[in-house]
Amino acid sequence: MPALLVRRENDEEELFVIEKDVVTLGRNHPASGIINDIDLPDRTVSRRHARIAQDGGAFFIEDLGSENRVFVNERPVRRVPLGDGDSIVIGQYVLVFQSKQVKTVDPESFLVGPLDLCKTMDLNYLILQRLSNLLITVTSVKDFLRAAMELILQSVRARSGVLLMRNPDGSYREMASSAMNVPWSRSMVAHAVLNRRSILTGEEFSASDTMMSRGVQSALCAPLVHEGEVLGAIYLEGSQDGQFSEDGLIILTVIANQVASGIEKAALNEKLYREVLRRKNLERFMSPRVAERIAQDCSNQEELVLRTEKLTATILFSDIQGFTLLSERLGAEEIAHLLARYFTLMTDVLFRWEGTLDKYLGDGLLAIFGAPFQCDDHASRAVQCALEMLEQLDKLMASLPADQRFAIRIGVNTGEVVAGYLGSPQRMEYTVLGEPVVVAYRLQSLADPGTVYLGRPTYELVKDGFDVTYVDRIQTPKGRREIEVYRLCPSHQSTSPSP
Repeated sequence: MPALLVRRENDEEELFVIEKDVVTLGRNHPASGIINDIDLPDRTVSRRHARIAQDGGAFFIEDLGSENRVFVNERPVRRVPLGDGDSIVIGQYVLVFQSKQVKTVDPESFLVGPLDLCKTMDLNYLILQRLSNLLITVTSVKDFLRAAMELILQSVRARSGVLLMRNPDGSYREMASSAMNVPWSRSMVAHAVLNRRSILTGEEFSASDTMMSRGVQSALCAPLVHEGEVLGAIYLEGSQDGQFSEDGLIILTVIANQVASGIEKAALNEKLYREVLRRKNLERFMSPRVAERIAQDCSNQEELVLRTEKLTATILFSDIQGFTLLSERLGAEEIAHLLARYFTLMTDVLFRWEGTLDKYLGDGLLAIFGAPFQCDDHASRAVQCALEMLEQLDKLMASLPADQRFAIRIGVNTGEVVAGYLGSPQRMEYTVLGEPVVVAYRLQSLADPGTVYLGRPTYELVKDGFDVTYVDRIQTPKGRREIEVYRLCPSHQSTSPSP
């Protein structure tokens, strides 16, 4: 059976065997009747923080709308499958998932034990296998080189060492080393790079006076060469005369060749990881299909470009009616949990209708339809989304106690806006500006609880497909003109969005 290794205060470890399909994790609160399978008594842990459930033979961890999130292998998650050795962080606690129920695991390490230098052929095979495994697990060149350096130091058993990468001007930068500010012989590195051969102090290259003054009796150096290009070098030192042998030279050459060819693969991993991370960030604000299109749009630019454009779009504003009074009735943790459930539900509806999440405004939500990629039916999609929001909210409210129930108001308006990535290169967001946005907010503030108010431009686009009634004329926010207000009749039921 799988298990969780729970690391508590003072590095105390507790092994929890998962013997049922669903295991809950959180901070117990007996007064409220909340008792979890695994109690994590920390104020930063929610009472119902997460759960681990079996699904189709695999185990998944799911965030139950916690305030401080669930992290798996240092990344915040909502629901992900768990693999052997995955590190889970909840509050101050670290939990390690063990699919085979081993007593202890070290997810940071891939070295299993000391290597036998007498078994050169077996060792070469083992090195190649472990370096190949590194290329599967690491997501950056720096991590790959650091892990490779750890393998080098253990396999060759050097006193010190450094892995160098060559700069365009011929100089070198240290990428990984056995310690801070490790000295290395520039003459020996230059000799190995010039001849493109691994070298050992002795007949071909003698230790310099500087090396001898540091107590270096033996040294190894192997160039990193890939497709005819010298990428860098690996340099190792020993304090005993004859410490390194021909076997050590062979081992280092094998590793250097594998590291050199692996750098390109690690760089590709890093690029793919950045693209995945960018897409995940986009999916926080946009439907997966829209996020995919934006990711493709900027895949050749390395980063999003600050730009704006004028276009016609439909804006949706929603807001919780009486949120201040609700906050006074409930505690901060209960409010946070309630908002998390509400926004998760509303955002899922928004993404189903291909809307773009502009931002959360306290208890409010601003969404865009028809941007960043335009569609002819953006007004219809916004109205359908508003209707489904009301439907889903009714279902949510039916499951809550009376003191946690609330209603929302929605305003929808269409018009020409300025849309794009605004901000600075360090921090930007996709948003819209213009009077239609302000009018949508005004419509939301005027709407009765549980209703949707439309502006005249939206009404003209959807009047043939929805039941809409005229309400009144109101002044624009700046008071320069009047606009007509319409109410969307709730009898109309939303249907699934077309692909």
